[in-house]
Amino acid sequence: MKLTNGEIYMARDPLRGDPLGRLMAVKWPVRTSMNLVNLARKINNQFMYICEVRDGLIKKHGIIDEKTKQPMVRVDSEAWPVFKKEHEELMAEEVEIEVIPFALPEMVAATCDKCGHNMDRPCEIEGATLIALGKFLMMS
Repeated sequence: MKLTNGEIYMARDPLRGDPLGRLMAVKWPVRTSMNLVNLARKINNQFMYICEVRDGLIKKHGIIDEKTKQPMVRVDSEAWPVFKKEHEELMAEEVEIEVIPFALPEMVAATCDKCGHNMDRPCEIEGATLIALGKFLMMS
């Protein structure tokens, strides 16, 4: 599957709460869990590469923030347009990763909070998570 670095970054983006990581923290049926683990394994290497290059761009064009002591690029700085252009080029770069889209189940196992009875409940996922992972999921 052809993916852009932006699609991969969005799936693991810490500022979005790591959508893939959040899904991996849910108790799923075995097949769904295996699909999520396989997806994470396949995109993590590229995600780490993207982060390294992105951090390099921030160090190259940014300044050290006095409060956090971390490099940052301010939107109102002279370096912003060049940083933005290079960042957009990084995120638009396409890579080929062997990923097979999969479906999430509509129901997941749960336990009743009041009586402890085992039951199925509808699978509930935030829209932002689905947007970030939409390329990897099949909708039934």
